[in-house]
Amino acid sequence: MVSMVSYASRTYFIKTVSCPNFADDARSGYVCCLSPDGALTKIAESYYRPNGLEIVDGGAALVVADTTQKTLFKGAWDAAARRWTDVQPWAKVGGAEGPDGMAFGANGRLYQAIFGDGVVRVVNQDGKVVEELFTGGMNPTNVAIDPSGKLGLVVTETERGRLLSFPRLNPGAALFDGGDAWD
Repeated sequence: MVSMVSYASRTYFIKTVSCPNFADDARSGYVCCLSPDGALTKIAESYYRPNGLEIVDGGAALVVADTTQKTLFKGAWDAAARRWTDVQPWAKVGGAEGPDGMAFGANGRLYQAIFGDGVVRVVNQDGKVVEELFTGGMNPTNVAIDPSGKLGLVVTETERGRLLSFPRLNPGAALFDGGDAWD
């Protein structure tokens, strides 16, 4: 999975890579950061299936979902050094399959698609699930926040092949531009 964020004239990529053999229980998954100059840096390893990530807290932290562990891991993020440190389990989000894509809102909440459960779980800043949004299909794969505010929270749901909009939520986009790290 590649997550891309684009602000002003700069584009930043963070790429998660995991073993495609879902039956394998080895901790062979890892997380890489691809900087605008093309440098690829492995920033974490020994995960089962890292799948979904988001820069949060104004760029100070990175959250990565491990689908197999049904857990979100959070640690300090240093964009200039491309380093993820002090990583700890932050939220147990559960799920038949587990967490997939996510988005962080300006309201301080993380919106986490839970593949196999048909929900987006809303996680507060303390790592507690505070709400569930039902998608009407069992396989939400990703979420995004419409920065214009018109569509609110947008969810891809693959069981029924739909793109859903929750305009009433309008959590606001918490975009991180990388600061001066990659100028």
